[in-house]
Amino acid sequence: MSKVGKIGRVLRRPYRNISLSNTTKAYSLLDDKKLIRQQQLYKLFNLFSKNEKIGQKAITTFMNTKPPIIYPKIQDTLFDQFCGGESLDEMTPLVKKLMNKNVMPLFNYGVEYSTKEEDLEKCKDEMLDMITYLNTNKDGKKKGYSIIRVTGVMSHKRLEMFQNKTSFIKKDAELWERDKKRLEQVCELAVSKKVKLLFDAETYNIQTAIHQLSLQMMRRFNGLHPRIYGTIQFYRKDSHDQLKNLIEDGIENHYLPGLKLVRGAYIHDEMLAGTRGIIHDTKENTDKSYNTAVTKCIKNLDNIAVCFAGHNTETVLHILEELDKYEIEAMHPHIILAQMYGMRNDITFNLEDVNVAQFIPYGKKEFLFPYLVRRGIENSSALGGSQQEVDLVTREIIKRKIN
Repeated sequence: MSKVGKIGRVLRRPYRNISLSNTTKAYSLLDDKKLIRQQQLYKLFNLFSKNEKIGQKAITTFMNTKPPIIYPKIQDTLFDQFCGGESLDEMTPLVKKLMNKNVMPLFNYGVEYSTKEEDLEKCKDEMLDMITYLNTNKDGKKKGYSIIRVTGVMSHKRLEMFQNKTSFIKKDAELWERDKKRLEQVCELAVSKKVKLLFDAETYNIQTAIHQLSLQMMRRFNGLHPRIYGTIQFYRKDSHDQLKNLIEDGIENHYLPGLKLVRGAYIHDEMLAGTRGIIHDTKENTDKSYNTAVTKCIKNLDNIAVCFAGHNTETVLHILEELDKYEIEAMHPHIILAQMYGMRNDITFNLEDVNVAQFIPYGKKEFLFPYLVRRGIENSSALGGSQQEVDLVTREIIKRKIN
């Protein structure tokens, strides 16, 4: 059965026959050595996911280990597994491989926030270089999308003051203007180069400020083309109010909002900060919240562009079912499905007829290591699918007859 969509393309109802269990496709970019390493790494992750306290203790121990001892091992394990390289040039071979598989790289300059103005400036300059790099290939196609971690270019302290409506003293007011200028420069270049820029979510004590800033940038730059994307964390109890308000704001102010949907990765920070009450009480409630948002967004694709970020197989299948149910055409420009590089290749490389992306951190190891450690703590719950990953990798190892 086919149907002509709103933009005149013939729908092939492509989503019904997608299988996520083809290991040949899933691990086609991994040689035998890397495949075995991935199996070993995910066996370890599976252990951590079963005992979160052990996992966090191990990660914290890594964090407290002096760099000269641990960094060579990271290069061979965590860094190679989850990062694209230390520089944009080092990313190029991976970018080509992914684009040959119709997977769009989503660059993430991995840096922890700093209190120093020179570090904020340096991060801004790196973001500008990254966007310029992503602009075009020789064939005119984009090389990828970009993530912006707002605390990389703006002061965490001043973001918190802005969120709490704290009055700035003269010096802070001047520095806040610099913060905003850096953010504007990054957004302006992304829009001029036609590179999608996705605001990353951060902790509750600054997330409202980040959300407001992303709204300001979308109102200013998006128009009918979603260049700037915000992020909503659907483990938060107020997430559906945020989604409703975002869609209505776009309609009222005549722009197309961009939105990255995530479950949320800061539960441990919220517990330490005493803000656990803002988050759903159970994982089941968070899953229900996310899946409900998926349906709402798919039903409103004329009014919102979305990036569904996550590694949950059931959610991906739910997305495909909803795309089929509402007869959404293949490769709809307002839909992206994204996973972390090095995680759930079975999802990334088996998806067809949808826009697929991988989040790829890059940067100097001494900066990326704290970033990776933090992401490991934040995403420990996402490792719940590690056993499934182990099973699939093992199946491919047997298929290849690797000793």
